[in-house]
Amino acid sequence: MPFSPEAQQLIEQVEQTSGLPVHVVEEPSMRMRATVVAARGGAPAHLIRFKPGILNPDYLVASQLLFLLRRLALPPAERWDLAGTPSEQDVAIKVLGLGVFPVDFARNMVGQVSNQMRSFPVGFRVDTSMLTRGSSE
Repeated sequence: MPFSPEAQQLIEQVEQTSGLPVHVVEEPSMRMRATVVAARGGAPAHLIRFKPGILNPDYLVASQLLFLLRRLALPPAERWDLAGTPSEQDVAIKVLGLGVFPVDFARNMVGQVSNQMRSFPVGFRVDTSMLTRGSSE
């Protein structure tokens, strides 16, 4: 699938910064609209997956690419993934008052809140970047 020049430029920037290719694939079975898996542990490429048929896939792909660029801007020792151990999730469930719900639902909610906290700042950057790039043409 061809992407906008802005999204293609971000793909190239990630590839130049990391020295690894970026593979972008449609995945019909996805529940989320888009995800990214950064290459690590000897993986040969970064992987961005998105659900076909979504509106504006360029925006979603660009946001995933900016997650990668933000990660790559840090020294390797400072790169980490946002994930909680079961005991850390239990603390979050208690703090957020989710203990009245089934455990699976409460853990899912903790994951969703964590994802939103990680995603919103980058989403703002994507919006600004896409608007700035689009207005200069």
